[in-house]
Amino acid sequence: MGTLIKKLIVICNLTGLSFLAVRTKVAGFANAALAHPLDFPAMDPTPADVNLKVVAGNAIAEQIALADIALKTLHEQEAQNALDLKNMMQDKWVPQVQTIANGDETKVTEIGMTVKSSGSTADKTEFDNSSPIISKSNQNTSKKVAFSLVNSSTNKTKKALTAKGFIAYTQIGGTKPTVHDAMTAENPVSKMKFNKTFSSADIGKQFYVIFVWFDTDGNIGPDSVVYSFTII
Repeated sequence: MGTLIKKLIVICNLTGLSFLAVRTKVAGFANAALAHPLDFPAMDPTPADVNLKVVAGNAIAEQIALADIALKTLHEQEAQNALDLKNMMQDKWVPQVQTIANGDETKVTEIGMTVKSSGSTADKTEFDNSSPIISKSNQNTSKKVAFSLVNSSTNKTKKALTAKGFIAYTQIGGTKPTVHDAMTAENPVSKMKFNKTFSSADIGKQFYVIFVWFDTDGNIGPDSVVYSFTII
């Protein structure tokens, strides 16, 4: 009768592992061989050589990590560079080209930029030659005034062309002003109405007011006449 001979089939399954996991597992094999020198006396390559290769792999991984950080930094620097260039053009060059071109589309295309719109420039004649004026005033309530305004060029409530609204410049008491420069600017108003409330200490004083248009670019039109009312 024959004898059954037991045969081992040795495998070293490193499939599907990450690079780090491969090094960790192989280092475990090498260190186990070092721990049992009588059983594994002459491995080729030696456990020491295997561990040196593992250390070399760890060093490469460290270099890759540093390179990744450096590469990330370079990507961020490149993105910032592109943003700086965009801002240079949009915030610096575009306004200059706008001024230089002065409506000449040829100069815009000459430098390689494009024209978003070539519509006509708004006529500011009315804006520059009119002002809001009072059409109705109401002092029926003590310490209050309420004004309805119209456009001086049309006597209608429609604001001057290009005007976004008006600003009232006011002064209580003192010498009657002739221009708005030293008066107090009230909040800008878009509707053609203006109200003002006073304190008891203001009763009997003169209230002066001047109205001017303002537009979206921060320009203001000419002063209206100086209106004067006694606060009651």
